[in-house]
Amino acid sequence: MIHPIVIGNGKRLFKEGIPRQELKLIELQRFDTGVVVLTYEPVRRGTNSDL
Repeated sequence: MIHPIVIGNGKRLFKEGIPRQELKLIELQRFDTGVVVLTYEPVRRGTNSDL
């Protein structure tokens, strides 16, 4: 979920040095409050599903 606010600092969600994972957006939901829910799945290389 994405909440439309700006923050200057805070606790990191992921550690430094974790390999980057390419993601594909599969669903998006918008709410009147401004909250957006984005659903992703990993992109699997070498298959027809990432065309």
